[in-house]
Amino acid sequence: MRLSVMVLLVVAIPVLAEEGPRQLFERARMLEEKNQQLDQAIQLYGQVVSGAKQEPALGARAQYQQGVLYERLGRQAEAQRAYRAVVAEFAGQAEAVRMAKAKIDGAAPPAMVARQLWTGPGVGGSAVSPDGRFLSFWDRETGDLAVHDLATGENRRLTNKGPEAKLEGAGGSVVSPDARQIAYAWHNQVSPSELRVIGVNGAGGPRVILRNPEVQYIEPAAWSPDGKQILAVLSRRDGTNQIAWISATDGSRQVLKSLPGWRYPRFPSLSPDGRFIAYDLQQREDSAESDIFLLAADGSREVPLIQHPAHDNSPVWTPDGKQVLFGSTRTANRSLWAITVADGKPLGAPRQIKPDAGPLHPLGFARDGSFYYSLWKNMEDVFVAELDPVSGKLVSSPASVPERFVGRNLDPAWSPDGQYLAYYSMRGGRYGPAARMIVVRSMKTGEEHDVPSRLDHRSPIRWFPGNSSLLVPVGGTGWKFYRVDVKTGEATLVLAASRFVPDPVLSPDGKALYYLHGSQETKTASIRAHDIESRQEKEVFRSPEGHLIRHPAVSTDGRQLVFQLIDPWKARTAEIRVMPAEGGESRVLVKGAFPYFAQANWSADGRYVLFFKADLKNKLNELWRVPAEGGEPVKLDLAVPAQLRFVSLQADGRRIAYSTAESEAVELWVIQNLLPELRAAR
Repeated sequence: MRLSVMVLLVVAIPVLAEEGPRQLFERARMLEEKNQQLDQAIQLYGQVVSGAKQEPALGARAQYQQGVLYERLGRQAEAQRAYRAVVAEFAGQAEAVRMAKAKIDGAAPPAMVARQLWTGPGVGGSAVSPDGRFLSFWDRETGDLAVHDLATGENRRLTNKGPEAKLEGAGGSVVSPDARQIAYAWHNQVSPSELRVIGVNGAGGPRVILRNPEVQYIEPAAWSPDGKQILAVLSRRDGTNQIAWISATDGSRQVLKSLPGWRYPRFPSLSPDGRFIAYDLQQREDSAESDIFLLAADGSREVPLIQHPAHDNSPVWTPDGKQVLFGSTRTANRSLWAITVADGKPLGAPRQIKPDAGPLHPLGFARDGSFYYSLWKNMEDVFVAELDPVSGKLVSSPASVPERFVGRNLDPAWSPDGQYLAYYSMRGGRYGPAARMIVVRSMKTGEEHDVPSRLDHRSPIRWFPGNSSLLVPVGGTGWKFYRVDVKTGEATLVLAASRFVPDPVLSPDGKALYYLHGSQETKTASIRAHDIESRQEKEVFRSPEGHLIRHPAVSTDGRQLVFQLIDPWKARTAEIRVMPAEGGESRVLVKGAFPYFAQANWSADGRYVLFFKADLKNKLNELWRVPAEGGEPVKLDLAVPAQLRFVSLQADGRRIAYSTAESEAVELWVIQNLLPELRAAR
């Protein structure tokens, strides 16, 4: 009896495993309704067509739905073939034939459709393969180069640098025309960046194409159509930026254009025929707005493509090479625009294609006309908690302060008298003048004022005495510090510094600016004191070789400095140290493993240093304080999420402000049927 049951089970298994045409049709329909894995749905409909000889009505419906999905994916030629197949092969199905004929040729172009393909908390440096099969990206969690299969949703790492190499990893990447190789940047904080090439299957490991001590940073932009050269942007130690071709075999370079350090050519896009390069450039050194230019691929000539007071950026060529798509802030919200191009010159005026595009970063077109882009989703807000300045105990729980643009606010700074809080509000994309609006909030009335500055603001903000102006860092390949009037937005240059992360702080009287400086030659970092009136400066502290300095802060009486000294490579330790602001010996207050501490601040009376210590197990940052003269640290009541950003303590020590971020996610999106819209608008 047992044997007969087993035989029945064995016989039944293939019957249960097989799917009939109707089951296949339902599976395809469910995928279609969810707008997911449409290529797989097309394949399922194809199986229905092949196996529906006994059910021609079902086969005709499946053939028609194939055409519908091809249209949704922007593959018009394949859609037309599917509709014609309905007419030719299912002539007896009158309704299906009628619908197919309505779609053939003279039918109206399909509507533009945007859909999300993928989201991930650790995605960066993305590029879509020309065939639209996969996405190359660097995994923020491991630092490795990886690929994401757009059909299956699977991720696969191509490099495996190991946990011991924490301070190096992959950067931006581009996929070769035959989709077999990926060129990518490899960054290391103790040596120059490298340009590497690796096969999509990862076999054989990476090849180093370019490693030059004079090149500090490399950003690959495109492959030549024949796959023999890689277009890249190079940032050199002498402060210049270059657009160059790099041989994919021997790393030899052909420099097309050199630019001063403050003008970095962003988002270079190569035309499909390889003849022209579109890229955006900052208009002025003290402005964040950009224009777009066209450069001949041999460097022989350059013409302006877009010149406008707005921030025009992120150019992308259409697959036919006849138009350039770009982002612009010329309307109230960032939108997508397009301009016709012929022989490397603009034709006519730009046209708006997609309003309210948001903070998207274009990844380019696949050959089938699908347009891919990424969206950064980083929920971040400013919080304020009240402390007892004597005991350090928490008086009130942290509360979110901004009421506008929730999830887009960061990096708070108290005014010297504690009456105002300045912070950044992310209003537009990740780049440009709309990216970081400075907001000043009265903590007494709750009224807010947007500072009308057009600088390319960076963190952190600091206040000058008197509440009327702010010290604002401005980024680029070099750093500059401006004094910005909070009412008018008028900016005055205070100091042009190195490209090293600056972490600027002001003395309480506003006369001295303390900032960080780094030396590649000596592999050291230093704290410099810059006298704003005389413009004289001196070095007050230099780190041992191989160490980093972070987050200096000046005591309320201006006499002492506190800062972090980090050894990230050898001992992997972090220390909080204090020293005289005029220079002299430093003392260790607290020492721990790296990464361990967040930003430190002085208590109002100068007796204590307050700092956040990371609880890696519970993913929290706990507030501690330690006597400035030395002693045992004491844990206070406040604990905040692990992704803590800049911290600011009110002058009287009663309130602490900080911003935290939820996991930074990147969404990958695709727009189908964008090309018909472009052709119609041309």
